[in-house]
Amino acid sequence: LKIVFVGRMGAGKSTAIRQVSSITPVNTDVKNLSGIESSKAETTVGIDYGRLQLENDCWVNLFGVPGQERFRSLWGVVSRGADGIVLLVNNSSAQPIDDCKEYLEYYSKWAGDGAIVVGITHYDQSDLPHVGHYMQTVQDCGLKVPILPVDVREQTQVVKLIKALIVQLEALQ
Repeated sequence: LKIVFVGRMGAGKSTAIRQVSSITPVNTDVKNLSGIESSKAETTVGIDYGRLQLENDCWVNLFGVPGQERFRSLWGVVSRGADGIVLLVNNSSAQPIDDCKEYLEYYSKWAGDGAIVVGITHYDQSDLPHVGHYMQTVQDCGLKVPILPVDVREQTQVVKLIKALIVQLEALQ
């Protein structure tokens, strides 16, 4: 399977891939000189890659794309041929609902009908908006996809998110 992690800078894409990869992941993080979009020390400027081995010898190829708008050209290139999309939304960002809507609208064309799962990150830093707000946003986009709060630093939670996406994929077959 090919799964692409998407979302704004600082949503947790690289961290999620690092937490679950069964191989040493490839990451393209460099020192963050911007400070405008995020105060984090490093940021992704290329493509992250990892592989997750699940039960029954199922291998999942994990790709992460940079969240900065200037790298938007990579989003479509990496998403081609993807079986599914994991959208991570930083709940403590300035406009998380707007971010969610923008990414859902963009990636729904790449993921097909329903092959997306939304992970709400940084929920421990801000519990507003609530999951219900995201559910309404997903419905407004005409989608029915799982929405889960997730701590991407916790391997089991990231695997749960990936398995939710795999269930979506199986339901579409």
